[in-house]
Amino acid sequence: MKKNTVKTSASDRFLLIFFYIFIGLFAIVCLYPLLLAVGTSFP
Repeated sequence: MKKNTVKTSASDRFLLIFFYIFIGLFAIVCLYPLLLAVGTSFP
């Protein structure tokens, strides 16, 4: 049985990597204040 795969171009892969990096950085920026508040609440 043959597997159906879609080949992506180099620009599509670049955009996908860019979006993953952007989403990762956005998650870090959103989680940093929460982690800072939790970390400073303990003596």
